[in-house]
Amino acid sequence: MTAVLPSAAHESGTAAHLVVLDTALLESLTVDGADGHHLARVRRLGAGAHLTVADGSGIWRRYEVTAARHGTLELAAVATEQVEAPPARALSVMPALSKGTKLETIAAHLTELGVAEIAPVVLDRSVLRPDESGRRRLHERLVESVRLAAMQARRSRLPVMRPPGELDVAALAALSPGRVLVAHHGAEPAPRLPEGALTVVTGPEGGFSPAELARFAEFRAIWWGLGNFVLRAETAPLAAAARLLV
Repeated sequence: MTAVLPSAAHESGTAAHLVVLDTALLESLTVDGADGHHLARVRRLGAGAHLTVADGSGIWRRYEVTAARHGTLELAAVATEQVEAPPARALSVMPALSKGTKLETIAAHLTELGVAEIAPVVLDRSVLRPDESGRRRLHERLVESVRLAAMQARRSRLPVMRPPGELDVAALAALSPGRVLVAHHGAEPAPRLPEGALTVVTGPEGGFSPAELARFAEFRAIWWGLGNFVLRAETAPLAAAARLLV
């Protein structure tokens, strides 16, 4: 396998479609189910068409459609496996669960922006507090939202999609000093950011509670403002990711 450009997008001239499948990229593949229906019936791919298949870990390969019938595509490899380079900065975004905020949309946009990990958290002022069953269902929807967003963005390396859970302050405290960012309105801008991995936490409606701000301060998180205006819960994680990944 050969390292290539940051994504499979440069192949768009000869393989305009990317599908991410949880499978090894063998010499021949079958695409059926919802993906097969979309490609065969909606995108109207037929014999002779080319597409890229990725395994979600950054490995991708070009294929030719050898047969298309009843929403099922039969594929044959026409190139060797390639590897998408990892992002220059591994960014983990921890958006708060918030009532009225469509977390699937946030996860999709964060995937497009190139984050490495998405870990939704329940904070003190989070109105949305699903039980264990609700969290499992939400996680399933988020995983699929991330996969679909990656295909649209032609990204073959999926971000890690963590199940929604409580904020683990102790785990954040164990990270290297200066690598935890708290997107807090009115905070002083962060100093020059260190190279390498970063984690950014964004709040729910109403922001962080005084108790949370006190706990964040204990492990020397960097306070980082997002401009002069108060951002909505669904806007803050996207603004933070865009600023940190540019």
